[in-house]
Amino acid sequence: MSFEAEEGRGWGTRVAAAVFSAISSAVTALALLLAGSYVAGLLGVYAVRAPQLELVLLTVALASSLAVAGRLLEESPVSVVLSLLSRLVGLYAFLLGLGGTELKLSLQGVEAQLDLSPIVAVLLAGAVLVSLVDAYSWASK
Repeated sequence: MSFEAEEGRGWGTRVAAAVFSAISSAVTALALLLAGSYVAGLLGVYAVRAPQLELVLLTVALASSLAVAGRLLEESPVSVVLSLLSRLVGLYAFLLGLGGTELKLSLQGVEAQLDLSPIVAVLLAGAVLVSLVDAYSWASK
């Protein structure tokens, strides 16, 4: 892990990039949360409680802190783990907005219960696969 300035990039530029990354990650986490809420509304989910404000703020703060750490440690092998955690936090934000992995739908008086666990498992496997590709590309540098 090198803390020296990179070619043409000083610490000011690196910190500015980390701050920008934190802001963009917070906006992305909020957008995923709102997208989950929107999809839940489109599906007609009725038994979903709104997520608690503290949990939303914690998720956004975690996404921002992972982005800052990932940007500052981008030359380190830890950046691969931080990338995976960032993807998982994004998935969690979407599920938080959606209301969880079990949805209750009501369409014209017919009620149905939908389990999203298989879809979540596929998304988690995708996040791990993309992170393994990141790890391979980092190791091959």
